[in-house]
Amino acid sequence: YFTPNESIHDFKEKLNSLEDEVLSMSGRLLVVGDFNAKAVEWGMPFSDTRGRLTMEMAARTGLLVLNVGSTSTFRRPGYTETIPDISLASPRFASRVEKWAVIEDYTGSDHQFITFEIRDGTRTNSLGNQEMSPRWNLERIDLELFLDVLARGVDQAEDAVLEGKAGAEAVVASTMSLIVKACEKSMPRKKPRHDKRPVYWWTPQIARLRKECIKLRRRAQRA
Repeated sequence: YFTPNESIHDFKEKLNSLEDEVLSMSGRLLVVGDFNAKAVEWGMPFSDTRGRLTMEMAARTGLLVLNVGSTSTFRRPGYTETIPDISLASPRFASRVEKWAVIEDYTGSDHQFITFEIRDGTRTNSLGNQEMSPRWNLERIDLELFLDVLARGVDQAEDAVLEGKAGAEAVVASTMSLIVKACEKSMPRKKPRHDKRPVYWWTPQIARLRKECIKLRRRAQRA
């Protein structure tokens, strides 16, 4: 929570601390909160200083804004309705978020509830539920073996007589199965990839130097 009464200096300090925490983490990341900032990226008609600073932090850390539309989240009689509540996420996590929305129901607060759904790690197509496609290491492919497995599979499939939509879907399914089989036989799978820090150039050394810089700056400002 970023109080609207704190100075821009204090806002920057808290935002810097948040940035340090984000950069120190790995994996799927979700950041939500009342930033008391305005930016067109989350539905406000203009961006203020806090909003610009927040978006700069998001750009440096690779976080994406999840907010959709321009429905206000702060509503208090006598005050202008605004959108101070922001949802941010790492790219791979953001791709799984669906149906982000501001709920219009009574909350007993001057803030509206925000809801969204997180899709699981599978996807659905016309052939049914399937896990995310596996990945193979193409640099280690045995191309001759790959082509041989495909050729033998095609020869076996030529005898099948299939008609209509069901036949077409069966051909697609058998073809995909054959390709997967050829891949499995001719090259190793890649190891599962974990979320990496969005900013590729960030290193532990830079993180330490930045923390030291912030520490010295605070000491100088308070002297």
